[in-house]
Amino acid sequence: MQNKSIKYLKIAFIFITLLYGIIAVYYFLNKPAGGGDEGLFISDLELIHNEGWIEAIKQNISIPYMLLVYPLSFFVKNFIALRIINILLLLLLLFYFYKMGKKKYWLFYCYILFYVSTIGFFFAGINDILFVVALIVFFNGYIGFPTIRVSTLI
Repeated sequence: MQNKSIKYLKIAFIFITLLYGIIAVYYFLNKPAGGGDEGLFISDLELIHNEGWIEAIKQNISIPYMLLVYPLSFFVKNFIALRIINILLLLLLLFYFYKMGKKKYWLFYCYILFYVSTIGFFFAGINDILFVVALIVFFNGYIGFPTIRVSTLI
């Protein structure tokens, strides 16, 4: 009886988390542009469009992040381009977890969805997401590879 209850509780958690995630995505993506550091990156994109890359680099912009966002900024508004890139980075991170994970649990992705939906960090147009995703991939690759013992090299 207890296993059946836990199974129903997991299913309920998955559906509630999915609903919560949809509501959070709708809320965070409809927030006005320019809140917090997002305004800085919007002005950096405008600087690149108006003055060019060299002048923007002199102003200490985030070069890797702007290289990702810049092409998309020709098709959509700057703040939307920033947010789309962050969502794509989140999706790439989830895909990375799926491909690199030996066991693929639904609850793991529900926990991530709950975390992402609660903080809204991944839906803001800031470059911190690129840094976080790169750190996760780096440390997972560094720690995940087996170590080579010196005795096997001799």
